[in-house]
Amino acid sequence: MFILLVLSCLLGPVLSANILAVFPHTGKSHFDVFEPLVLALAARGHHVTVLSFYPQETPVANYTDISLVGTLPMFVNALQFDYLKGSTPIFEFTFVSGIGLSVCESVLSSPQVKSLISSGKKFDLLIVELFNSDCFLSLVDFFGAPHIGLSSSMALPHHNPRIGNPDSFSFLNILFLPIIPPFTFLQRLQNVVYTFGMRLGRTYYYSVLEQKTIRQVFGHEVDLQKIAHNVSLVMVNTHYSLQGARPLVPGYIEVGGLHILPPKRIAKDLEKYLNESTDGAILFSMGSVLQSSSFPPAKRQAIMDAFAELPVRVVMKWEDDTLPGKPDNVRLSKWLPQRDILAHPKIIAFMGHGGLLSTSEAVYCGIPMVLIPMFGDQPNNVAHLAASGAAVKLAYKEITKETVLKALRAVLYDSRYRESAKLLSERFRDRPMSPLDTAVYWTEYVLRHKGARHLRSAAVDMPWYQLWLLDVALVLLAGLAAVLFLVFWLARRVTTFISHRLYPHQPGQKQKKD
Repeated sequence: MFILLVLSCLLGPVLSANILAVFPHTGKSHFDVFEPLVLALAARGHHVTVLSFYPQETPVANYTDISLVGTLPMFVNALQFDYLKGSTPIFEFTFVSGIGLSVCESVLSSPQVKSLISSGKKFDLLIVELFNSDCFLSLVDFFGAPHIGLSSSMALPHHNPRIGNPDSFSFLNILFLPIIPPFTFLQRLQNVVYTFGMRLGRTYYYSVLEQKTIRQVFGHEVDLQKIAHNVSLVMVNTHYSLQGARPLVPGYIEVGGLHILPPKRIAKDLEKYLNESTDGAILFSMGSVLQSSSFPPAKRQAIMDAFAELPVRVVMKWEDDTLPGKPDNVRLSKWLPQRDILAHPKIIAFMGHGGLLSTSEAVYCGIPMVLIPMFGDQPNNVAHLAASGAAVKLAYKEITKETVLKALRAVLYDSRYRESAKLLSERFRDRPMSPLDTAVYWTEYVLRHKGARHLRSAAVDMPWYQLWLLDVALVLLAGLAAVLFLVFWLARRVTTFISHRLYPHQPGQKQKKD
C-alpha cells in the first residue's frame, strides 16, 4: 500500500480524455500549427478525434481521423501574385470571411459531420480553430463540452471580446494593419475604425449567413456569440518577442512557434548541395498558399538575375518543372522541408513572403530575412521584423534586379542583421516551457478544472458601455457641466447684484446730463 501511495505521488494524476479537434480550414499551414498539439495529446493517452482536411498517412495510437478530403478544394498553391497586389484591409477581411462562409456551408453539412453528430459519441473537450468562422461552435453546443479556441495567427478583431482581452488601440494594431508603435493619429483612427467595422460585419452579416447552414443541419439556430464568450481559453500562435508586449488575461495563452519541432535530417542530395557551398546558401520560399510560379516574368527574372550575381547557392521552392532564366546556382524543388533546411548551418539568409510560420522558423534559427509581404498578416509580420533589425522589407511593386541585390547584400554582408536575428532568436526561445509543452499543459489544465471557469474575465459579461466606462464618463461630464453651470449662474447673479449696488438706477427717472 505504501509503495502504491509513493508511485501515485510520483506519477501524478492520470488523465485520459475524449477530445474532439475541429480544424475545418483547407490551408495546410493552419493544420501544420495544430498537428503537433493533437499528436502530443494522443501520445499522452488522450483519445483524440480530429476533423480536418489533412488525415495522418499512417495510423496513430489514440488518434482518429475524420477526413474532409474532397469536401472542398485544398488551399495549397492557390493564390497568384497579380490577384493580391494592392490588396487592402477591407478586401482581405471580406476575402477571409468569404472563405469561412464557404467552409461553413460545405463542411458542416457534409456526410462526415452529419455522421459525427448522429454517432452518439461523447467528448470531454473540444478544440476548435479560431479563425474566419464561428460556424463550428455549433458542435460545442451540440456536444455540451468545454472548448478551447486555437489560432494559427494573431487573433482577428472579433476574438478579443470573447475572452475579455483588453483592446489597446493606442499601441496595439489589428492583424490587417502593418503599423508599429508609436502610432500617428491617423493610424490610431484607422485602427479603431477597422476594428469596429470588422466586428460589426462579423456579427451582423457573416454570423447571420452562418445561421442558415446551422438551421439546416441542427433544425434550429445556435447562439454563437454566447458560446464564443464561454470559451475556456484561447491559444494563439504569437509571442511578444515578435508581435510586441501586450496586456493579456489569464485565459489568453501565447504559443508562438507551436509548430517548430526538432529538425530532421534533410535528403542526402540536398544536404550534399548545401555542404558544398563555400559561401553559404539562401532559402527562397513563398509559402504553401502563394503559387511561386505565378510571379510575373519581369519580376521573376529580376530575382533570378540578382541570384546570378551572388556567390551563394539558392534552394528555391518552385511548383513547375522548369524556370526560364534560372542561373546555375539555383536549385528548384516543388516542396521543401523548410524548418529542417533553415536549421542547416550553411543557410545564411531566408527570402519569403513574411508568413508567420516561415518567419517564426527563421527567427528560431537566427536567420536574417528579405521579405516580400503580399496579404493577410504578412505586412504586419514584416513591419515588426524590419523594426527589430532582423529583416529587410522588399515591396512587391519595387522588385527589380537592383532592389533585390541591395536587400540580399544587406542581410548577407551587413553583420547587424545577423546579430539582430540572433538576438531575436534568443528572446523567442527563452521560455519556461516550449510552445508545445505550454499548449499541452493548458489543454490538460482545462480538463483538470472542468472547463476552468475561473479563468473567465468579468469583462466578457459586461455591456460595452460599462466596459469602456462610458456610463461613468457620462455621469462625470454631466456633473462637471452642472458645476460649471452653477458657477456661471452664481457669477452672473453676483455681478448683477454688485452692478446694481454700484450703479443704482430707479425706473422712470432720467439720468442727468453734465
